[in-house]
Amino acid sequence: MHPGPGRHVRRSRTGPAWRGVLAVGVVVALLGVVALQLTGRERHAGAHVVATPSRSAAAAVPRAYARPTLAATSPAGSAAPPSSSASPAATVDAALVAERSAAIKAVLAKHAAALLHRDLAAWTATLDPANPTYRKAQVAVFANTADVPFASYFYDVADSDVADASVPRPGQLLVPVTLRYALRGFDPQPTALREYLTFVTADSGWRLAGDTDGAAQGLVSARDLWDFGPVVAVKGKRSLVLAHPGAVDLAHTLTTVADAAVPRVTAFWGAGWARRVVILVPGSQDELRQIVGTKQDLSQIAALATAEIGSAPGSAGAVGDRIAINPTTFGTLGSLGRRVVMTHEVTHVASRAVTGADSPTWLVEGLADYVGFKGTSTSLRFDASELARQVDAGHVPTALPSSSDFAHAGATLSLDYEEAWMACKFIVSRTSEATLIRFYQQVGTAKGSPAVALKAAFAQVLHTDQATFTASWRSYVKASLR
Repeated sequence: MHPGPGRHVRRSRTGPAWRGVLAVGVVVALLGVVALQLTGRERHAGAHVVATPSRSAAAAVPRAYARPTLAATSPAGSAAPPSSSASPAATVDAALVAERSAAIKAVLAKHAAALLHRDLAAWTATLDPANPTYRKAQVAVFANTADVPFASYFYDVADSDVADASVPRPGQLLVPVTLRYALRGFDPQPTALREYLTFVTADSGWRLAGDTDGAAQGLVSARDLWDFGPVVAVKGKRSLVLAHPGAVDLAHTLTTVADAAVPRVTAFWGAGWARRVVILVPGSQDELRQIVGTKQDLSQIAALATAEIGSAPGSAGAVGDRIAINPTTFGTLGSLGRRVVMTHEVTHVASRAVTGADSPTWLVEGLADYVGFKGTSTSLRFDASELARQVDAGHVPTALPSSSDFAHAGATLSLDYEEAWMACKFIVSRTSEATLIRFYQQVGTAKGSPAVALKAAFAQVLHTDQATFTASWRSYVKASLR
């Protein structure tokens, strides 16, 4: 089961064999548990770990938030502060919940409409004047989004979340809401970002008073590029890059690289995806970390592919697909490195809808590496140098890398990716690229347990079982790298 909506993060990394091409340092593991979900700003993120230039790698790092602490309303009408002993939502009067919900939806509707219609006076009218810090930040957000091509921008509020709202201070309510927005020409469906907003319940009208009161409980509002500074939009033929003004040159480079990657991925995967990508360029690694929603070290990451996805594989569809760039590390890559990284990330975007929450990481990352390196390889021993050294030393892998191997981001990360890459190359060498895609799709969209799904795909698509496949793959690795 999935713990709830979360941002799916896939990262790409480059490995040792590519040190001369990518000019980077040591590979650092930054992988999390693969979990596809939706509801908050839970994005699929795939990150390019720049380091010993290996292949681009993507791993899922979901972020899921719990609901806010429940709070009961006292007989006198004042709200009790949140605590572990707070009364359940069922004790809150239904009429009061309906009244609060209507008021919250009304102020959020005004807030959203003001942004879309670029009405600063209406935007500030929804903000609590008694909270100058938040007010100032929101006025900055309004200015920062002037160049963002929004097709839609609105909020969803569940009555159950209003009923369960906690009370950070007397006269206030902390309510989880979902911000949904779509970028014109690029988002077929609005993305969904989870925010935890504080509302002032004064007689003069409900207003927004903050978005950080839930942080102490782990209820962290999603952040986007415009929360950190002005945003410029640079549009390519198949790409849209959102960046801060100081990164305009990089944004133009990224549109060129992405525009070339999209048809490359389409030639492999097929035309059954949007064939357009949105790329974010944060101003720093800390900004990238907040946008992606992770506390992990991103110093060796060049890029991440993120999205919000439904808990059922492919059922809700991926929304809010983004490729987030780490400008520091991405800037160290040469033209070939940028090609590999971007193609890897675009592959994650293309395959998102059929990437199940329990798709094995070796398959997810191996596929993206296969496409990323397609047409660029010089030799297997060069591209899989870590694995080649192991084979030379008599250490042939005994099993496919597990999801936990990727998640633990240890010294063997490059080796894990090379093994995954060669597993996908092995499938193609014995069958075809179409069979690899069919195998990936069946695993990602199957119902039931991951073990059952994988077993069925091995039998029905590859006409084997995992044990036999693994033994044959080991022989392939040994023969290919000697």
